[in-house]
Amino acid sequence: MLDVGPKGVRVSLIEPGLLLSGFQEAAGYSEAMVNGFTEKFGPLLIGEDIANTIHFMVSQPAHVHISEIMVRPTRQDYP
Repeated sequence: MLDVGPKGVRVSLIEPGLLLSGFQEAAGYSEAMVNGFTEKFGPLLIGEDIANTIHFMVSQPAHVHISEIMVRPTRQDYP
C-alpha cells in the first residue's frame, strides 16, 4: 500500500467468515460437518455475499479507501 497508495491505487482486504464454496468438498469436510456449521451459525455466507462486498468496495468514490472488511454469518461468534 505504501508504494501504490500515492498513485491512487486502493488495496483492500476482505476477510470472509464461514462461506459455502467448493472448499469444503476439496478439504474433505463431511456433509455432517457442514450441516453442523449451519446449525450453529445459521445460514452461512455464499459467494454472492462476498461479490456484493467487493462491489460495495470498488464502487466508492476515488477519494474513499476501505482498508478492510470482515464479513461473517450473523451468528458466527469468532473471527
